[in-house]
Amino acid sequence: MNSNIKNVNSSIYSVKIKTLFQPLYSVQNKKYNGVEALSRGDLNGEFLDAKHLFSLPKNEKENLYLNRQCIKSALLAFSQLPTTDNLSLFINFDSTLIDCQDIVIGTMLKTVY
Repeated sequence: MNSNIKNVNSSIYSVKIKTLFQPLYSVQNKKYNGVEALSRGDLNGEFLDAKHLFSLPKNEKENLYLNRQCIKSALLAFSQLPTTDNLSLFINFDSTLIDCQDIVIGTMLKTVY
C-alpha cells in the first residue's frame, strides 16, 4: 500500500468498496450453508486489503461510514448472486457500533432493496 493513502484526510470517502464472498461449507450436512462477506477497497486504482481498509477511519464518524458502506455493498452483492436459496449471509462489522441506529441491518436492508 502506498504510504500517501494514510495522509489523505478524506480518503475514506473516496474508497470504492468491493465485496468478496467466502463460502461456508457444512461438513456434517455436506452442503454450503452460506457465505461470509469480505470487504476490500479500491482507492484511486490502488487495492486495499482488509488491514489497510479498516485502518483508514480516523474517528467514529468515519468508522461508521466505512462499516455502513461495507454492509451496503455486501447486501447488494448478495442480492445479485445467481441463487441465494437456503444460503445465509454472514457480515462482520465493528462491534463498537452496535448501539448506532444506522448499523441496524433491517435499516440497511431498506436502503438496498
